[in-house]
Amino acid sequence: MIAPIAALHGLSALAFAILLWITRGSPEVPATVTGDPSLPRLEGEGVVLHGRVAVPKSAPLFVVLHGGPGGDHRSLLAL
Repeated sequence: MIAPIAALHGLSALAFAILLWITRGSPEVPATVTGDPSLPRLEGEGVVLHGRVAVPKSAPLFVVLHGGPGGDHRSLLAL
C-alpha cells in the first residue's frame, strides 16, 4: 500500500518540477498609468486611474468596471 502512495508523491513532485521549469522567468506585466504617461487616464482628488471618457462631457456620468486582474476593457467596448 505504501509503494503506490510513494509513487504518486514522486509523480506529483516531478509534475511540479516540470511546471516550475516551464513557467520560469519573469511574467510580462502590461504598463499602468503610473509607468506609461501615454495611457488614457482619469485624475481626481489625488487618484489616478486608467480609463477613458467615451461620451461628450455634457452626458450623464456612467462608470463601467471590468472583471479583475488579467482582464481588460475590450470585452465591454460593445456596450
